[in-house]
Amino acid sequence: AFQQLIMDERARELCFEALRKADLIRWGKFIDQMKLMETDINLNAPATLKYSTRAYRNVSEKHLLQPIPSLELSLNSAMEQNPLWK
Repeated sequence: AFQQLIMDERARELCFEALRKADLIRWGKFIDQMKLMETDINLNAPATLKYSTRAYRNVSEKHLLQPIPSLELSLNSAMEQNPLWK
């Protein structure tokens, strides 16, 4: 219950500061929350806004990590791209 209170408070306090995604990934809830948001938009948004669900529908495990930039990979041959971004 305490962790849920913290999660709710951070959602309210930091929602427009680009920190929400990192929190959701850290807590293991990113994909679930994106799917819930997609469902909520489909159920409650006007028909003219249903297109916005694409961003939530296309989320997968690949989005839990960032790809390693090509420049970094070319500078260090010992590095390998994150598996889901190959």
